[in-house]
Amino acid sequence: MQKGLLKENWFWSGIVFLLTALYFSVWGQSVIQFQNDQYLFLYTTAYLQQFLNMPGGITQWLSAFITQFYHFPLLGAIIVALLITSTFLVLVNVLKKLNTPYENSFAILPSVILISILQNYESSLLPIIAVLINLLVVVLYVSVNRYWLRMLVGIGLLIILYYSLGAFFWLFVVIATLIEVIIFKGYKSFVNAIVLLTLSLFLPYLMALHHYYIFIEPAYLHPLKTKFFTSVWQLGLIISVLVLAIVSGKIAQLFRFTLQKRFWLAQLITGVVFCVGTTFVIKNHNSKVSTILSVANAGKTQQWDKVLGIASQTNINNLLIPYYTNLALAHKGELLDNLFIYPQKAGAKGLYHTWENNQHLKQHGGAFFYTVGYVNEAHHWAFESLVEKGPVAPVLKDLVRCNLVMGKTKNAQKYINVLKQSLFHHQWAVDTEQLCRDTILLSQTTWIQDKRNQIPPGDYFMNLKGYEKDLLNIVQRTPNNKSALDYLIAFYLLSNQPEKVINNLDLIRAHYSTLPAAVQEVCVIHAPALVTDQKVSKMYEVYKIAFESKRFKPNSAVVNTFWYYADFVFQNQGID
Repeated sequence: MQKGLLKENWFWSGIVFLLTALYFSVWGQSVIQFQNDQYLFLYTTAYLQQFLNMPGGITQWLSAFITQFYHFPLLGAIIVALLITSTFLVLVNVLKKLNTPYENSFAILPSVILISILQNYESSLLPIIAVLINLLVVVLYVSVNRYWLRMLVGIGLLIILYYSLGAFFWLFVVIATLIEVIIFKGYKSFVNAIVLLTLSLFLPYLMALHHYYIFIEPAYLHPLKTKFFTSVWQLGLIISVLVLAIVSGKIAQLFRFTLQKRFWLAQLITGVVFCVGTTFVIKNHNSKVSTILSVANAGKTQQWDKVLGIASQTNINNLLIPYYTNLALAHKGELLDNLFIYPQKAGAKGLYHTWENNQHLKQHGGAFFYTVGYVNEAHHWAFESLVEKGPVAPVLKDLVRCNLVMGKTKNAQKYINVLKQSLFHHQWAVDTEQLCRDTILLSQTTWIQDKRNQIPPGDYFMNLKGYEKDLLNIVQRTPNNKSALDYLIAFYLLSNQPEKVINNLDLIRAHYSTLPAAVQEVCVIHAPALVTDQKVSKMYEVYKIAFESKRFKPNSAVVNTFWYYADFVFQNQGID
């Protein structure tokens, strides 16, 4: 029967690993990719030092170190699964030492809670690593039988845990106190509990005054309220589960079961808990956020076909989706031909981000300016993102590209030097560095010259609330800038200003041998003689019939037209 119990532990741990890996390699992959872009681990002493001036910095550093391997999403999913499974196995070991029955059942619950933490794209590996370290330390603590030695070990562990985990050391304090009061018992154990509680209350205060030189509040709470971990209630749930496990262990001692009954009852309870936990994880999955993150990641990595593929299959009304959809169309040269094939519920706001509504999206907004050739403003947005979020690879690469285009090789070298100190971006930095050192190579690089040809001459100020005048200015100053023209005409279309489209037909003809589909749809009404595609004229006749009858088939081609947008979508714009 003991062998059966051992097999039971490995069976459930295997199930936890496989399902966790499956979830984060498929449904939760967007979170893995997002987290990869939020941290840039650097192999420097200075990078480590910035973590050591606050409690819990070592674990933050370790979390960032492991997160860098999210560079490969599948590897990231396996890492998460290994951490969750390790936590499960260690907790099983802890509960066994505490003589808790059905330890697998109780161990699964914290695993589910930890998975729910990682489902939040704003979270990180920090809480998972902190919980795992706490449980490993508890195993050591419980193994010490003599009360006086356990007291000394507990005091030493408190100091080490506070320095390495920060406020997460409270998890160990709670568990150790419960163990002393409920498991070991006796007045000596009670004294141990008092000593641990007292020391844990004064330790942050003393460390704040004499080691970290910080305020009292962060001494007790850091890193709970940081970008590494913002939600605390899940830790409370984990503590509640452990309390329940320990208490139930004492109650269960009142009942006597044979080993065989205990084994099969444990399987039944564990199976039920596992099914409930799996259901919770599935229901807690936010498919909307996952889709938005997938579009944003594909857009930042310029996987334009993937962006359009996702956009064509979703009705989520979020600014990032039309923003990257329109960027994808612009880069593929299809913005004016296929503009209305994709949802445009945000209207002209889906073309770009303005400064006042984009305080949390600066790392995305610069892509629009870079596409239309206003590289200086793209650099401005990237630099603001750098100031707000710190050095991360996507932003640093944007800054490098912008500075190279503007010929500021010394500035580009500065950001390249940072990327060279990382693991997975080192080679990109080394390859790009050649452009900083070889002015001839720089001047002959195609993508740099193409972008320089888009840059409008002279200086002028941006209107941070709307970009119509800026787009018009760029088009007038750089007649060869097709991307800026496409965006200008798309702005007129999405803001339902067909007369301005007609007024700019000469500019459009300079770049198109045949007027784009969306422009011809405008011409059908305002300049019929200019329509060259008879399919557009026939489509308009079909549209008029549907309009009069107010019956539009959802999959009908007439829904994907400027006419339908102007009559039905433009007046009902809005974003979630």
